[in-house]
Amino acid sequence: MILLNIIAFFIGISLYIFVHYTVFQSFNLLQIPQNINLLIIFSFSIIDILSFILSNFYYNIFIKYLYEIGVLWLGIIFIIFNYFWIIKLLFLGLNHFTITSGISLGLLNKILLTILLITVILGTISAKSILKITQYSIDKSNIYNQNKNLRIIQLSDLHLGIELSDDFLLKIVNKVNKNNPDVVFITGDFLDYTKKSVEKFTEILKQIRSKYGIYAVTGNHEYFGSYKSFKKIMKESRINVLENSNIVVSNLF
Repeated sequence: MILLNIIAFFIGISLYIFVHYTVFQSFNLLQIPQNINLLIIFSFSIIDILSFILSNFYYNIFIKYLYEIGVLWLGIIFIIFNYFWIIKLLFLGLNHFTITSGISLGLLNKILLTILLITVILGTISAKSILKITQYSIDKSNIYNQNKNLRIIQLSDLHLGIELSDDFLLKIVNKVNKNNPDVVFITGDFLDYTKKSVEKFTEILKQIRSKYGIYAVTGNHEYFGSYKSFKKIMKESRINVLENSNIVVSNLF
């Protein structure tokens, strides 16, 4: 197990360096001076790493904003990474386009990069907003009592922690209760790594009104340092966590 963790660590570090090297190359395409390019990448990568480490030990307003900058940087570099390799694969086609249209490749890069940065900013704003509930009708063939209509609410990828906290969860719980669910499913990535007190999460989750209970499974983020906190919150909130198991709910499904 220790060996696997060491291997995973070095693979992660290698990918992190490779992604940042790709970003460096992308910035070079924009004719950003190399010293400024290196300063930008080095500064934000240090902020990203520091925010990850510190958030596992402390919580205060400084770490909160440091963490937000680090998360935003991660989003930016991975979009730039994908953009860079798409450009590489399509380089001949784009080069032909720039010759025939009169638009320089440098200008085209700037336009595309600006669009991508706007996408990251809008995505960040969207992640912090309460999205509308989308309704679906599902096949009842797997429900034992097919004459029974059920209202199921699924909550997924809330990523509660430093950025999204108890106020955000309370708004979600209020929305859930307004829809009078028969059963609630929490389908992973409920909690991100954080040393912030999570007692309030428990108090808020207890307010969910569900006829047949609440059921949860883990996502990958629960294993990024918050697994024990996740299990504690679920247990104290009387939420059933399914791990390599299944359960029949009130002889319905």
